[in-house]
Order: sequence, then C-alpha cells, then structure tokens
Amino acid sequence: MTKFGIFKRLSLIFILAAALSLSAFLWVRNMSNTFCRMSIELYADASPDELSSPGKLEAGRKVRSLAERSPWVLVQAGTTEGWLPAWYLTRDTNDLLQDIAPYLMVVKENAPVYLYPGQDAPISDLAAGKVVKVEKELYNWRYVHIAVYDVPRVQRGWVSREYLATREEAVPMEGRLPAGTKIYYGPNAEQIAGLPEEVDPADQRVYIDKEIGEMAYVSGPGGWNAWIYKKDIVYDPF
Repeated sequence: MTKFGIFKRLSLIFILAAALSLSAFLWVRNMSNTFCRMSIELYADASPDELSSPGKLEAGRKVRSLAERSPWVLVQAGTTEGWLPAWYLTRDTNDLLQDIAPYLMVVKENAPVYLYPGQDAPISDLAAGKVVKVEKELYNWRYVHIAVYDVPRVQRGWVSREYLATREEAVPMEGRLPAGTKIYYGPNAEQIAGLPEEVDPADQRVYIDKEIGEMAYVSGPGGWNAWIYKKDIVYDPF
C-alpha cells in the first residue's frame, strides 16, 4: 500500500472516530437536559420485574442520563439514580403527564401489559378478574399498578382501556381479607363444617382460584391457600 493509501485510510479512521465521539457527546448533552415525563418509580435494573425501587421521580424533574441499554436509560436526579425506559424522558415540558386521582378497574378479558404505550411486544399479561389501580391516563392507554404475590414480577405497566371495566361491568377475582376474617384449611368446600377455623391476623391480599356456592378458594403471597366466605372479601387488593 502506498503512503497515500495509508494516509487516506488513517484519515477515514480518524473522521469516523471523531464522528462517533461527536454523536456520543451530543447524545449525552441532549439527554442531560431532559425531564421526567410523569411521576414514576425508578427501576433498580433495566428490567420491568421490580424487586425494589431506588426512588421516585416526579413529573417535570430534570434528570441526567448516565448510560443506555435500549430501550432503558440510567438516569440521575440529585442523589437518586435508577433505570427507566427512554419513553419516559422528554425535552418538552408540554409533554408532561399530570397526576390523577387513582381509581380501581377490573380486567374484563386477558390483557397484554406494555412497558410504555406503543411498545412492540408486551412484557406481561393480566388474567380476567384482576383488579388494577389506574394511576395515569394517556389517550386510550392506562398506566396501572398491579398487585403481585411473588417477586420479581411486573408491578406497573400500560394497558389499553378496552380491556378494563368497572366492577359493575366485570367480575373481580381479587381483593383482600380484612384482619379477623375466618379462614379454613382443607381439600374442598363440601367439608367446610369439619375444617379447622382460624382467624387471619392481618389484612392479606388474595386471588380467587375457584368458587363453590358461597365459598371461595383463595391464594395469597408465598403460596398460601385457604377457603373463605366470599362475603368477607374486600375487592381492593391495594
């Protein structure tokens, strides 16, 4: 290779390296002047399965981007640092989503859950009867809080409004047992009269697995199961 050829190749390598450096600089600069689109709990890692949240950001909070793992971005605001999808960042404060008064809805048919509106593939799904707490609204999308019984598990996400209904329009299969609820352990409800009776010492989140007459067989955190009277369920797992 001639000296000219070597020089030309080195020049191209230098130009490419400079372009990449400039792109990285511009990305960091642009993303360092962004705002959180809505109030949201940060994720401890780039995964929708939450174990614990390192903190919460309020809508309009200015953040600095530290790293990217598409579609996730590691952000920092003050002493708080955590991950969130890039969709939740904006450079236009007109894009901020305002808080609403949370309300409960029932999943009326199996519903896909998305990390953000318009995501290509769902991250989870909800069975009919799940009770969710709606915390944000965006056109036909609802940002919901999901009751979970084991972790890691998706606890928040976006669901299309068409899959949700009020309690009057759909049958809830989830709730909680107030402290003092009588619970029964045994194989079936037909033998309920002979089953040992206990009193639940504290509020407990439950999901109805099956119903027989006025009884329901419920599941709780940690694989707990028992029979209870359906009249004792409060259809609010939160």
